Amino acid sequence: SAYAPGSNISYCIVIINLDNNKIVSLLDVLPNTTQYKTLVWNGSQYNVPAEYGTILDYNNSATKVIQGKAILPDWAHAANWSNISVPGNLDTGNLFDTVTIFNINVTISEDAQDDVYVNMANISYENKTETVAGKIRVPACWSKINGSIFEDLNNNGIPVEGEYGITNGRIEITNIMTNKIYETYADSAGKYEIFIPCGNYTFFLDIQSLNATLQCNNIINTTPLNATAGITDDNASYEINFGAKCRCINFSFEMFPETDYVIYGSNITYYYHISNTGCENLTQTNITGDKCQTINCPKDNLAVGESMLCNCSSLLTSDTTNTANVTAMNDYNETITRTSSAFVKVIFPSYYYDVKNTGDVNLSDIKVTDDKCAPVICLKDKLETNESLLCKCITILNQSTYNTAIVTAKAPDNIGISANASAFVKVVHPNITINVTPNLTQISYGESVTYKYEIKNTGDINLTNLNVSDNKCAPVICPKSTLAINESMVCNCTTAITQDTINNATVEALALNEYIITSSNSSYVDVVGPSVSLIAMSGKQEIEKGENVTFYYNI
Repeated sequence: SAYAPGSNISYCIVIINLDNNKIVSLLDVLPNTTQYKTLVWNGSQYNVPAEYGTILDYNNSATKVIQGKAILPDWAHAANWSNISVPGNLDTGNLFDTVTIFNINVTISEDAQDDVYVNMANISYENKTETVAGKIRVPACWSKINGSIFEDLNNNGIPVEGEYGITNGRIEITNIMTNKIYETYADSAGKYEIFIPCGNYTFFLDIQSLNATLQCNNIINTTPLNATAGITDDNASYEINFGAKCRCINFSFEMFPETDYVIYGSNITYYYHISNTGCENLTQTNITGDKCQTINCPKDNLAVGESMLCNCSSLLTSDTTNTANVTAMNDYNETITRTSSAFVKVIFPSYYYDVKNTGDVNLSDIKVTDDKCAPVICLKDKLETNESLLCKCITILNQSTYNTAIVTAKAPDNIGISANASAFVKVVHPNITINVTPNLTQISYGESVTYKYEIKNTGDINLTNLNVSDNKCAPVICPKSTLAINESMVCNCTTAITQDTINNATVEALALNEYIITSSNSSYVDVVGPSVSLIAMSGKQEIEKGENVTFYYNI
């Protein structure tokens, strides 16, 4: 690898005593002394503690590679050694009886240039001298890499005004040839600067180092995560910028029925409110429901802050939980999904028949029939004297109805007897409407808007417990909480708006002190964002050199 002038480095010297008149020595930078490599010497193999390097064999004066990665020939030595004291003793005797390892800390000269620095260390033993040398490359070509790590709000990979720097971001720079890794961090303004030797490099932005600054755990790099560049010019400056953005993918989805109950066999309308509450546009929105198939939406794209209301009608014959799913594509062609459910109760009008044996003999073969409802269910068909029986029948009524029920029975002498009774049921049609209107359909950023809610009881029964809510404005003020048949009232609500808004208002009311009915309506307000223009003008189009000129600025 390459070291800059003025940097510190630690050498490790390994001295191996092979026998009483041969010394093998090894020099390398920071070797792994726990790893052993094979040395072939005098026809035998031995394990030598070193990570990589060269070793001199005195028998044939040849340099052997003890690992496939040998020292590169262009390395030069730039350190000054003197008076090295070797710790311990080099004992004679068996092979590898003594292995001595020690470090030397040196500083590369500040004025080191790309030149050959020769500085040798000699090890003497039994009148035999071994020479070793450190190998450090001090390149002649150094260049400056600088740039910024910025919050890429418009997602185009280019820093522009208004996109601020991200502090403490970490950049990892790797030399493709030597695999040496350099790293640098962005300052408080998101700027970084580092000097590295010329060569080919990959630049990597550590996304996790940005989490704390952006307070986000879902960050993407809007520029290439791994950039490659060739640094070839001495004392040149290269600019490499990194854009990052917090992914805030979010949208709300709510399904609600027009009422919480319906009569058996009636149609009900479901409403689906979708709002893009994130910071990425949504496209190809699609809603599917398991209990309502044809869902109508005004469009299939939602810009940031935009909402829409969809609807679907369905015939219900039993209590129903409808589950709907909405899918949409974000700016990165990722599919996101939301789910919502709603429950509707189906009401079955019921007739009850109180049958009593008012005679003085027991009755059998009791049967009840009704001209407007069938079948009539009774739990038994015998009644003792003064005993009673409650029967039941469920039917559908679409209009106010008179019905007549007849009970028949047999006395002990097999004589048939009967009785009849009638009832009247009034079928009512509770209904309520709401129409919401803003006082302004286009406002400036942050300006207030007042919504007016016109509510009317369009059914044929009085309504109580009225309540109006709005998903974009609160509280909604109403003059009263009851409405007689055909009666109307106006409610209102005021709020400040900072973006284009679709609001959804809902009114709830109680019919027959038991059944909740609802109705919804929406409106749209266009918000014109803040803007400023600047026009610069000069008092003269042409002037003499040194003449004063006045500039005018129209803001």
